[in-house]
Amino acid sequence: MKAYQPEVTTNSSTVVRYAFMKLTADCACASMFFGKIARHTGEDRLALLVIFFNIIAIAGRGLVSLFADRVSNPHQGVRLSVLLLVMGFLWPVELGITVKVLLAALGSCFFHAFAFSSLLSRSNFRAADVGIFLSCGPLGLAVGIGFPFFGYLAAPLLMIAAAPSDRGESLPHAEEKRLPKAPKTSLAPLFLILLLTAIFFLSAVGAGVSFSWATGRKAPLLLALAALAGRMIGGYLFDRLSIFSLLAAFGGGAALLISGGDSRAVSLLAVLLLEMTVPALIALAFRTLPRHPGFVASLAAGASYLGYLFPRLLPGLFGNRLAAVLLSCGAALLISATSEILLLHIGRRAAKQEPSQAQTENES
Repeated sequence: MKAYQPEVTTNSSTVVRYAFMKLTADCACASMFFGKIARHTGEDRLALLVIFFNIIAIAGRGLVSLFADRVSNPHQGVRLSVLLLVMGFLWPVELGITVKVLLAALGSCFFHAFAFSSLLSRSNFRAADVGIFLSCGPLGLAVGIGFPFFGYLAAPLLMIAAAPSDRGESLPHAEEKRLPKAPKTSLAPLFLILLLTAIFFLSAVGAGVSFSWATGRKAPLLLALAALAGRMIGGYLFDRLSIFSLLAAFGGGAALLISGGDSRAVSLLAVLLLEMTVPALIALAFRTLPRHPGFVASLAAGASYLGYLFPRLLPGLFGNRLAAVLLSCGAALLISATSEILLLHIGRRAAKQEPSQAQTENES
């Protein structure tokens, strides 16, 4: 006799659970590097291992996502990823640090590919789901770096959260509800490239602007909390205000970065405002390719990482903060606003044409 299970009508419970899993996964990875591995290696090798981890975890995510977007139950891939990540976390350093990092990198790669594919495909194009999932990442990294001991608590919590099945699998996928938010258009590849460029600029601003007060253990935690609040608020507001939330976030964040970079309160508010745009940009990119949710999110992660590296490869680029912030934020705002307006316009035209096409088919 089957046990009674209530009908699943929303994706909310899965979003919250995956957000918690992202927090614990990022915390465990950061704790592994700055708690375990840092005690057995020098700074130079630690930096190389972090780069090796990111190459696999970020660059390899796109290939895994192409497979994740085609499976019927992505949660099985999430469980596999948790197994790999925890194996890497528990792998003894004496048996090989490179193997330890490789296992954890593969686990992070698989987790983000399958989790994003599962969440976005059933998000009904809501940016709030993206914001909730992404908001916990910076907090997990900050806790793992500043307090590595918490990694030993995060790893078992990650396994506990992955154990239950995903009851939301029966919800309809995004491609079944394309119009009018995600209309079919031949301009989709162009929109996607432009939005990835906007994500690149936004990440470059965050990595290129430094704050004089950001020293000590408390600073990364405060910045992570500001990012958490910004991403959650930004996804919620974008679903209701659309372009106006982007205007306020980009404009206000850029103005505060330029005018009050030495004030802790002003800087945190600027970070909060700019982070509000992250879920909106990913949700917009997802509308261009609704059949490939995990792949779109992987491309966005790659663009964000390249933007993070850009100021470090060209350190003199952000010497003039005014010009750099205005150029980056202005370009990202122009791209995202234009993409939103054009997508809505194409969607309205497609919605008007759809009834007439259906009528023609019925008559024939």
